[in-house]
Amino acid sequence: MNNNDLENIVKEVLKDNQSIVEQYKAGKTTTL
Repeated sequence: MNNNDLENIVKEVLKDNQSIVEQYKAGKTTTL
């Protein structure tokens, strides 16, 4: 694995977390 692979994985994880946070703030989800 090179740094680029790690960077892409981090970006994907952050993107997923961001949408979870947005859904939570919008009250669309009650579980984390």
